[in-house]
Amino acid sequence: INGLSENDFILASKIDKL
Repeated sequence: INGLSENDFILASKIDKL
């Protein structure tokens, strides 16, 4: 997983939690 892709995945996870 690239850094940017990982960040997007983390952001998606945070949004999903919201």
